[in-house]
Amino acid sequence: MSVENENDDLADPSASPLVHFGSEVRIERERLGLSRKELGAEAHCGYSLVAKIEAGERVPALEFAEACDRVFPNANGRFVRLWPLALRYAFPPWFRRYVELEAKATVVRMFHPTLLPGLVQTRPYAEAVLRTGRPTNLEDLLTARMERQRILGREDGPARLWLVLNESALRNPVGDAATMRAQLDHLRDLAETPPAPGATCSPAQGEQPGGQSLRIARVQGGGRRGARGRLPKGVHPR
Repeated sequence: MSVENENDDLADPSASPLVHFGSEVRIERERLGLSRKELGAEAHCGYSLVAKIEAGERVPALEFAEACDRVFPNANGRFVRLWPLALRYAFPPWFRRYVELEAKATVVRMFHPTLLPGLVQTRPYAEAVLRTGRPTNLEDLLTARMERQRILGREDGPARLWLVLNESALRNPVGDAATMRAQLDHLRDLAETPPAPGATCSPAQGEQPGGQSLRIARVQGGGRRGARGRLPKGVHPR
């Protein structure tokens, strides 16, 4: 095993949870004598992604955190514990509180007038939606969106998802024909998978005033958190 000869300083771990996560990865990797390429092989990703995660420039997937806990002897589950804080950094500040509660939700109810919501999007569909805003952190946004969907497959009790969709959300083309076909197939599979996750899709006629979306997450104990309204131009956290 070998370590790159790196003269750059460690990023300031107090800058953000994302930078702190990357700093911890780098410290443990160098302590073990692994190169970024070797760590990437263990985590099923490339050298470049490891470098960006260590620099606090990319949000890691949960599988990366799990690989770090598996590879680093001194980790003791630390990276999986740090991961939710790092992931949170990918969401706009105004959306973070809702996402935190959604992750604990037992039931999520959504209405969307023009697009399918992020919880049921395939990766190609999500990428096509997010690209319209020309974000500089597209990969981070994609990772964050895909990770939100884990609540539908939780081993300790999947969240129950109810959707009410305007018909235009099903007919509005996003990406190419193959992207849209795969997305509709995925939506059908969700709706037909018992007992949960499941999706009830009720095409609604007409437009909701203002073209607004609505999300309500219910957590254990009956608490609810909702979000409604138009999104800032170029932002698609659905």
